[in-house]
Amino acid sequence: MKKNISYDAMGQRIAKTVTNKNTTDGTDKFVTTYYMRDPQGNVLAVYEHKHGESGNGTFTLTEQHLYGAGRLGMKKRDLALNVANASESTPVTHYELTNHLGNVMAVISDKASDTNEPTVVSLSDYYPYGMTEPGRSWNAGDYRFGYTGHEKESDLAEGVYTTEFRLLDTRLGRWMSVDPLFGKYAGMSPYNYCEGNPVVYWDLDGREKHSEHYLPPEHPMKWYINKYNTLNVDGYMKSDADLRAKNERLEASAKVYPDQDNVFHFICHGNREKVILDDNKRYNANEFNLYITYSIQSELIERNSKEKKTTIIFLHSCNTGNTDGPGNCFAAELSSLGDYIVIAPSKPIHRTASGEETVYEKGKIINSGGYYNVFYKGELIESYGGYKEEGLLEGLFGEDVGEAVNMPEKLKNFNVDEIKKKYEEKHGDSNQ
Repeated sequence: MKKNISYDAMGQRIAKTVTNKNTTDGTDKFVTTYYMRDPQGNVLAVYEHKHGESGNGTFTLTEQHLYGAGRLGMKKRDLALNVANASESTPVTHYELTNHLGNVMAVISDKASDTNEPTVVSLSDYYPYGMTEPGRSWNAGDYRFGYTGHEKESDLAEGVYTTEFRLLDTRLGRWMSVDPLFGKYAGMSPYNYCEGNPVVYWDLDGREKHSEHYLPPEHPMKWYINKYNTLNVDGYMKSDADLRAKNERLEASAKVYPDQDNVFHFICHGNREKVILDDNKRYNANEFNLYITYSIQSELIERNSKEKKTTIIFLHSCNTGNTDGPGNCFAAELSSLGDYIVIAPSKPIHRTASGEETVYEKGKIINSGGYYNVFYKGELIESYGGYKEEGLLEGLFGEDVGEAVNMPEKLKNFNVDEIKKKYEEKHGDSNQ
């Protein structure tokens, strides 16, 4: 058996020919597979052209790929395109179940089993760099897509995946060729994958690492905006217009606040006890602290630590600073886990198109005013904002009262030493 694979100028596979000897007369028979792609490189359809066997010259549509925000799966077909009145059995659709990195964890078929349950085509668990775990992976339908959603290059070796610019060997956790952008990353090996952090990052095309969170270019290390901020609490996707408007507001917020080396801004859904991170799961303060310490903000926190700077964590996440309840709120608990001063809202946050934020709770006869509470070593030290006195009367008629402080301006002159001094004064001689 011989295999010949053809690639386009972008390094994408466009055709594969497999040649075998015909067992009856010793002549060659071969099948050429063609991949039709859109301008972004996504596979839209797969065709097969057979020669030298029964059905010589048959040109068949074998796959149609399905897309939403990403690839959802594919429809498996067997439609002969150059045969008159060709019949086709009922197409079978395969749907991908993926995680936050795009790894295909399971594939479900729409062909029901004898018990009218969906048929599982494949299950996969992966090591961090993408090799499937022995005894925890199973594939009954030869589904070609797996780690980070890329196509397996099984013609070369088990565990090799093809991307737009390079091949990835998941057995070694290394690329098989040099980074096209190696000049941009002179301090790294041109074969390394995602800077050695495949849990948070993945590489879509063999050039740049990516992650689920959104970092505005104005603040490359000091902002975190979770993509799930575009979902409501129940996970129901809103309209495209709503999503665009919300993302524009998030970008506006990033521009409103001053750029300060020791401040980490975090925008995401939250409540008094937890926040939502990349995988759309709720994390308590301990889990969140591990996440920012060992992933996206590790560089910022490490730098502050070396320079003996206290990291200010500004949570633009609803109710994370709410002290009305038993035990510590999320922000108070977080402030006790490191050299942090945590600023968080006591009520829900509402954001305008200009990036301004207000803290108040809707749906009250008089809208409840909110505060940006400041925590240090697990305790509430300071509060900014509250009712606008002139707004109380309007509140009776459903007007928004909101909060009174301009936090972007307040943050420009935020005094870390003053917060620490208030903590020491609060405890008197107990710390001496």
